[in-house]
Amino acid sequence: VLPEVENLIGTPYAAQTDLIVYSAGGNDAAFADIVTHCLAWPDKDKVKTLAGGRQISENCYNLLGYLKGMVPMIIERNRANVINLLTRFPNAKLVLDGYPMLVGK
Repeated sequence: VLPEVENLIGTPYAAQTDLIVYSAGGNDAAFADIVTHCLAWPDKDKVKTLAGGRQISENCYNLLGYLKGMVPMIIERNRANVINLLTRFPNAKLVLDGYPMLVGK
């Protein structure tokens, strides 16, 4: 939990907090790098040829592999953060905010 949130604990503001908006995963998931190398400028990178002849930016390929390995840790960290927030701010409703779908399947 961020320090500015921790600083509210034990103050009158904690009990008065009625809404928390929680956005998760972007920084943990290297989101900015994925957008850069997979969507915005993939032609600036070395190309990796996949089975079947499809080509992908080498950096994009590596980042997606990194992300795949990080998903369980990202989910667990965010699950723990949500439980922590709900425990420390029992009067608050929690709204989970996410990222838009940038590409289809």
